Amino acid sequence: MISEGSFSVQYIQQQTACPQFLEALQSMIGQQVAIQTGMHVQQGILTAAFPDLVVLEVCQVPFYYRLEEIIWVSPVLMNHRG
Repeated sequence: MISEGSFSVQYIQQQTACPQFLEALQSMIGQQVAIQTGMHVQQGILTAAFPDLVVLEVCQVPFYYRLEEIIWVSPVLMNHRG
């Protein structure tokens, strides 16, 4: 499921990403995102998106996730109170 309005992206275990999923991921590069895998949810900055994996930076440490591990990806909305 790819939803343009909320940028919720869901990917269910395939070997390679569909072009729309990869395009949605690439549009989120540089943004704070949350990635759900079968084991946990991880938040960080999406630094790269490739046809087989994504790179998520958490506290300046890169984490590599294969797309087949990812259940969903969503941008994290920062709530700034002034």
